[in-house]
Amino acid sequence: MTHMPSGIGLSATEDTVEQVLTRNYRYTVPDYQRRYSWQEEQWAALWADLNSIQENSTHFLGSVVLIERSGGLNELNKLEIVDGQQRIATITVVLSLMREKYYEMGESEQAEDIENKYLKKRDLDRNEYQNLTLSTFDNPDLKKVIERDYNKMDDGQLREAVQFYVKKLESLDVDKLDTLRKRLLASVTLVSIRCEGEQSAFRLFETLNDRGMELSSVDLMKNYTFSKAASASDSEISYEKIQEDWERLIKTLMPNMSQPSRFFRHYIMSAAEPDYDGDVSDYKLYDEYQKIVDSKLPDSGISLNEYVEELADKAELYAKILNHEIDMYDDDGNEAINSKLEDLEIRLW
Repeated sequence: MTHMPSGIGLSATEDTVEQVLTRNYRYTVPDYQRRYSWQEEQWAALWADLNSIQENSTHFLGSVVLIERSGGLNELNKLEIVDGQQRIATITVVLSLMREKYYEMGESEQAEDIENKYLKKRDLDRNEYQNLTLSTFDNPDLKKVIERDYNKMDDGQLREAVQFYVKKLESLDVDKLDTLRKRLLASVTLVSIRCEGEQSAFRLFETLNDRGMELSSVDLMKNYTFSKAASASDSEISYEKIQEDWERLIKTLMPNMSQPSRFFRHYIMSAAEPDYDGDVSDYKLYDEYQKIVDSKLPDSGISLNEYVEELADKAELYAKILNHEIDMYDDDGNEAINSKLEDLEIRLW
């Protein structure tokens, strides 16, 4: 059993899929989350689980970590999924295709029940929303699934998930479909973990996963950066440019380091501007990054765009140092420097 640290600011309940999806909230996945990535191994495992659940028994699928966000006036509040989006997205795909199968069988009442309870929500003004909204990258395809526009989906994992489950569902009769729907909604359970904010989620990831701190702190920093960019009134701040540079940064670090947070620690401690005095531990990285963005950048006259671009540029240089691939000088100079770097046997993996 995992013990949660005291004062972490969270609550946890074990809920059925039906209980999770019928809460009076909309679920959203922030852009810092990785794209939908489940493959046939995970799809097949879920399908096998649905077919093997015994009557009056349950099957635990895993956890979802959530942060509550306020909606606008008369809008539903949101639960932001910071971990577990793969499970919820796959369940949404399966329910959408069960709805489609019911329509094919002429069972429109069951189909509409799935759509109105689990796939779509309405706020107090009767505006309609997706119950689950994925990140900017994946939501266009999920929307096509929910709107039954499957043929217009782009190639990708969501499309492959649809194709996988269409084949599994095509031979079912109404009775078998009813059985699987009830099992999915009433017998599959998830632990819903609600955190007070990103920092609570960060501490939770640290506890649940030995490498969670390394990976999730960077995700949280990205989310904080994007949220600051999106809410900025300064016309000189470009959300699109920040997104582009951050993606360049991550694409540089991920193939080269198993612990990408080390780059951020080393950069913060070594950068001339904004000046930082002291060590940055893994545990404090996210807190210190927030302080830099909120206070030190304005004091130094550095814009958020400039800072993220500098991070991306320095990440590329950092990777070249690790890989002994310096190319800033003439051939002889590069060869000499890279040979010395190789002799140092730098190990930051």
